[in-house]
Amino acid sequence: MHLAIFLYLDMPLPSDADIRRDANNGTIIFLRSDNLSERLEGNENFRVLQSKNSLAEVALAYLTAHRSAFKLMRPSQELTVCSVTTDDLGLKHIRFQQVFENITVRASEIIVHLNRANQVYLVQGRYIPTPENVATRPVLNEGQSFRIVVEDLKSMGPDCRNCRSGLIIFPQAQGRPRLAYRVWATVSAAEGWAYVIDAKTGKILEKIPTTYNGGISPMQIKD
Repeated sequence: MHLAIFLYLDMPLPSDADIRRDANNGTIIFLRSDNLSERLEGNENFRVLQSKNSLAEVALAYLTAHRSAFKLMRPSQELTVCSVTTDDLGLKHIRFQQVFENITVRASEIIVHLNRANQVYLVQGRYIPTPENVATRPVLNEGQSFRIVVEDLKSMGPDCRNCRSGLIIFPQAQGRPRLAYRVWATVSAAEGWAYVIDAKTGKILEKIPTTYNGGISPMQIKD
């Protein structure tokens, strides 16, 4: 079922819900009630999703129908499903990674929890509002981001042979998100560094030490 139909809805949250928001950007970090989706269950399309056990679609339909409250313009395009699990109690948990124009937003996710009747009872997450005026084409290329690491990390030697990178949207507590390179630099088995480098200016936005288990690529390590 096409989720665009739920864009015609923009529903308020239940007045009795326990809701907590991020102090910096106003996004929802905790939302709970016995049945958060009760009003939406008056919609036949939503009931069909519930009856078919279309768990990810139920969760996305809920977020889409409450997109203003969640500060996400088009949840179906801004969230990708990471996992759908059912626990021993029959409760379902749908984990979404936030993306912007198919670029991962670093350390940003939403988890929607459903009860055994496929009703939404809990939403948790740390994410950012839909980015505005954020460039998605880098000025610097990957090689230039590696050279920035080499210049900063003298122990790497003249090249960045063991470096890996990927583009991300980097949230900032103050100011708008930035397009950036996430660069993992392996110096030795005991030393590694993770950089975030502004893809426009080359400024180092973050540098943190990392350690890797033998045989595991730095690209497999998540924030």
